[in-house]
Amino acid sequence: MSRMNLGWRGIPGSTRETSRTFPIILTIMSLFYILEAILFLICPDLVVNIHAHGLLVFAGLLKYALLVYFLIFSLSIMIKARSLLRESYGIPEMSCIGCEDMCCSIFCTCCTVSQMSRHIINYDESEYRCCTDAIKI
Repeated sequence: MSRMNLGWRGIPGSTRETSRTFPIILTIMSLFYILEAILFLICPDLVVNIHAHGLLVFAGLLKYALLVYFLIFSLSIMIKARSLLRESYGIPEMSCIGCEDMCCSIFCTCCTVSQMSRHIINYDESEYRCCTDAIKI
């Protein structure tokens, strides 16, 4: 996202804002995994038993709410980034006109990430390395 000059919400931003994208995303992911681990220790069951103690029910529901929020957050960023990348390079939608970015991001996440990675690096100009400087689109 930093290479595409996107902020942590998946939208273009100023240099100051986009330079903080990686630390913000890292913090969000770290908090997510720490909270999930704590909630898993409190409520290790995969199914929430509504007849259990109030804290267990609350922890179980919070665990699922956190998972759904993180899923929606991740997909919305990917959809925005893919849409911006497609518009920047003039790539037309071939199928699912109007919702191709969403369909690709939801149903083939690995392919979408790989496709975006291939488009934002110019192999003729530089060698690909993870976490390199931003590339202007």
